[in-house]
Amino acid sequence: MENFNNNPRAEFARKEEYCEYLFNTRGPFWHICTPGNLQGCIFLTDQEYRIGVNSAALTKGPVVIYSSTVMSNHLHDIAAGNRDEVLAFFDRRKRKLQRFVRETGRTVDLNNFNCNLIPIESLKALRNEIVYVHRNGYLAHPSYTPFSYPWSSGRHYFNPGLDADGTTFASLTYKEKRILCRGRIQPLPDDWIVKDGMISIKSFVDISGGELFFRDAHQYFSLLTKSYEAYSETAKRLGDQVFLTDEELFSAVTALCRKTFNQPRPSILAPDQKVSIAIEMKNRYNATNGQIRRILNLDPQIVKDLSP
Repeated sequence: MENFNNNPRAEFARKEEYCEYLFNTRGPFWHICTPGNLQGCIFLTDQEYRIGVNSAALTKGPVVIYSSTVMSNHLHDIAAGNRDEVLAFFDRRKRKLQRFVRETGRTVDLNNFNCNLIPIESLKALRNEIVYVHRNGYLAHPSYTPFSYPWSSGRHYFNPGLDADGTTFASLTYKEKRILCRGRIQPLPDDWIVKDGMISIKSFVDISGGELFFRDAHQYFSLLTKSYEAYSETAKRLGDQVFLTDEELFSAVTALCRKTFNQPRPSILAPDQKVSIAIEMKNRYNATNGQIRRILNLDPQIVKDLSP
């Protein structure tokens, strides 16, 4: 029998074959998202973010969720199930959030809070979409990392010890269960973990199942910190506003400078060349005006005039 441990190429092929097998047998897979560029803020405080997370746990039904992130004004989930089940899950969650918004007394228009349901048709795409969802939160909140953003499954991937100090749903009092469920108590699994008023993401997201779509932890973390071109394409398709850190964008811009103008860095470009690169930054990488100003040192009015 062949010893895979002594044959890296065979071991790579075996792992990749198994990941493909899982992709072909556990789908169909979907990226569920809402258009953050069209929606005002829904969640303002930590407690409201927790409610956003709980809204997925309380409404998911038969859908299998592999990745989930709550942002201030939009959501991302990677899920498996038939199309009707996935859409029904989103509808249940939206109704719960509509009720939450009414209870806050704030004027938040949820007319644009609609489901953008994107089929995921390859293992490569599934990996990129999972990682994209896990990058999303911390890129919009620079005080966090992919391993600390509290309202995302990203911090749980290949990190099994999180929330070990939480309590089980079964051990909550009647009052605590009503508060968690925001009304009528729902029949959640007794062993689901609750911590700080939030259902632990690892209780309702299939973390271990999601990890199996990657050959190993090394591949996952490599994708998390690289391949920004793939994530820029995803962000443009979804209409997300921010998806590259300044460091990643600077690296991309430096490559553009070399390729387009044969210059080693953006700081030595002529003014008209900087404008050309700025347009590329917007079109190709969905860069914000602030990022363009910081990286190219362009006059704010020039950057503003580039906006459509």
